Amino acid sequence: MAAKNKGIAGATIEGVKGGFKKGAVYNESQFNVHGKSCLITGANSGLGKGIAIRMATLGAHVTMAGRTLDETARHAIAEASGNSNVAMEKLDLASFQNVRAFCRRIKEADQHFDIVILNAATVAKEGRLTKDGLDTMTQVNFLSNVLLIETLLKNESIRNARTSKSPLPPFQGGESAKSPLPPFQGGESTEFPPGEIPRIVVVSSEAHRWSESIDIDAIDKPRTFKMKESMKVYSDTKFMMAAYTSNLAKRLTEQAGPVISVHAHCPGAVNSNLAREAPPFLQPLLKGIFFLFFASPQKASRPAVHLACSPTLTGKTGLYYHLMNEKQFDERALDADFQQQLLQKALQITGA
Repeated sequence: MAAKNKGIAGATIEGVKGGFKKGAVYNESQFNVHGKSCLITGANSGLGKGIAIRMATLGAHVTMAGRTLDETARHAIAEASGNSNVAMEKLDLASFQNVRAFCRRIKEADQHFDIVILNAATVAKEGRLTKDGLDTMTQVNFLSNVLLIETLLKNESIRNARTSKSPLPPFQGGESAKSPLPPFQGGESTEFPPGEIPRIVVVSSEAHRWSESIDIDAIDKPRTFKMKESMKVYSDTKFMMAAYTSNLAKRLTEQAGPVISVHAHCPGAVNSNLAREAPPFLQPLLKGIFFLFFASPQKASRPAVHLACSPTLTGKTGLYYHLMNEKQFDERALDADFQQQLLQKALQITGA
């Protein structure tokens, strides 16, 4: 399948076009997540904040994970939702050490998540390195998400459907990287009420289709680029995340079905601060376009909330939505050999 390379202007045009598409019916009255524990990355602003407000409004206990502890944002989410069960945790995806520290705090607090929504992402205006010596977009948008999820699984911090309270056993790595779960030893599988299978939801992007090729051996190497090429690098990170998400869904599925459902979605064009690093001369134009044509974070949150909560999806895994329409990831991201090689490289780089 041919890839399409688009710059920031092309991405904006595609976003505007996507804003005119209609999605499936969104029915919150069916959702029952009252009292469930939900982790949302990048929840201080934009789409993540919109998702946090919806999940808290539905009665979930929300943990906001972000680079800063933004009490103003936490208070706004609690006030807008009428739910005081909104907590904050520092999570800087530009630092492996910080990701590990976050996971350690969650483990020490004996906290377990029923829903994990990976929303945080960045679009950098130029190539720059993190303290770990890696390309910022590659680390924030892909590698740190791998480290986060694999460590939460190893630390037994995400529940699974074997029992309503039993988290996953430790991940062993090596050959077992094909599946983080050992054979089920508990007898017959348990049937759970709708919505009881825990879920991981990844905020993806249709931009993953624009990736031309991925050199797996070079993903830990610096990348030199300016704003004109930033969307190409962004699309590469979203392509790698799409491949990882698809592979994760398979690894978390046993013979009787998924023990944790894994879904992804592209929210379409969102009036958020993702393009905050665009050139200053473009900022007024982009803000105007975003305001006029892009969905508000609250409206754009619907696909993520639907995938995280809808009982109609119980027992399903590996879904990819564009807005509210089910699609497939780019077929290149579904290649099993590529997925396995990418996973092994990511585990090697992150030490997960």
